[in-house]
Amino acid sequence: MNRELVDTLRLEAKLGATVPELVRLVLAKIGPQSRFAVTMYFMAAFNLPLRTALELNGWNGYGDGYGDMTNNELQRVIGPLIAAALKEGENG
Repeated sequence: MNRELVDTLRLEAKLGATVPELVRLVLAKIGPQSRFAVTMYFMAAFNLPLRTALELNGWNGYGDGYGDMTNNELQRVIGPLIAAALKEGENG
């Protein structure tokens, strides 16, 4: 796992990046067909439980014809959890 990428995800989230933008950031660094790696990086960066992080696999933005979750849906499902993790990190 690339620690720098984990830190970059946190920083970009703090700066207001959307969940789809964060996924694209991971994909740009590790390859376009890496759903499992995206899940692992989000778990590491935002302390997401596996069940929650697996929701990322349903996004239709991977470009492989799978997934039916739109950008807005992905943001609505994962965004608040990332915000809570960031807030917890500031308080912890």
